[in-house]
Amino acid sequence: MSVDLYTLANAREFLREFVNAGSCDVAVLDARIDEAQRRLANKPEVLHRLRRRVRFTVQNQTFSAPSCVERILRVDVCGTPGQVWSDFYEFLSSGPGDLDFQVPADGYSKDVVDLGEFPTQFEPPGAYPLMAFSTAVEDLAKTITIRGFDAANDLVRDAAGSPAVALEIGRWKDGVEGSIFGALADQRQTAGSYREIAQVNKPITTGYVTLFAVDLVNRNLFFLSKMAPEETVPHYRRYRVTNQAATGDLASILALVQLRHVKAVLADDVLTIQNLDALKAMSMAITKENNDDPGKAAAYEALAVRLLLEQKATVEQAGVGMTVIDVEKYCSAGAFNRGIIL
Repeated sequence: MSVDLYTLANAREFLREFVNAGSCDVAVLDARIDEAQRRLANKPEVLHRLRRRVRFTVQNQTFSAPSCVERILRVDVCGTPGQVWSDFYEFLSSGPGDLDFQVPADGYSKDVVDLGEFPTQFEPPGAYPLMAFSTAVEDLAKTITIRGFDAANDLVRDAAGSPAVALEIGRWKDGVEGSIFGALADQRQTAGSYREIAQVNKPITTGYVTLFAVDLVNRNLFFLSKMAPEETVPHYRRYRVTNQAATGDLASILALVQLRHVKAVLADDVLTIQNLDALKAMSMAITKENNDDPGKAAAYEALAVRLLLEQKATVEQAGVGMTVIDVEKYCSAGAFNRGIIL
């Protein structure tokens, strides 16, 4: 049994006549689709459909889940089932203790430690200035705001003394990632060098924006994060592999993850809720709610939930498995230094 993947374009076509009687523009329609998806994504009936098997290749100790991943539920490291530890377990008498004391020579199996949320997928490999590039010409010269620390652990400040440093977004040449206009040293960059990123604030953009730390001497770009158009306060969940060397040691990780709802922006973005009939019912519930008709709103919301339950039963009966998503090595620390040489 195959599973169709509905996109934002499918939802626009299907739901248009049920949002403001078909009279709304695309922005209003997309906002309603997002609200319907966001509210249904919190239903227990949906959680089973928001799980995926994801494979990471990790050559350093830490890796980051994509922004659409809320958390890792189960993990297999190098073909052996492992534990997903939170930092609380290090402080329990029955827990593993300080995981940093578990070195490869101790013979412990490899597990994964949840490090929490961070503003970038990876830290800079040293103190370097930052650059940002977009795939869309419309984003040229828009600015992202960065707060962070330098090699001396002091806040990096701009010329006016503010710790909120503005970085202009550049554009990949012809929209092709990895290709730039002119010399690397001539690209828009921060005046100060960052050892650690504390906060990133980004405007809504047309394209995806990639943030790099830059080694101008060796002409290296070190990947820090790739931010989606609608992300304005990026955050990513980071993990660390125990009993793995800081450099050189390679691990293949198969993880069962819980997805979080991410707003669909582009026409071919895949919907979080893969049930157009349920989205229709939830959209009509929102309309009734906005028109101060809570009774009908509750009835339509209950219909949306029932449709999701019917879908759940059908999928479970068919025994449809979950697809394994391979995260590119470039984005999962599979490359030793996550670097692009220009």
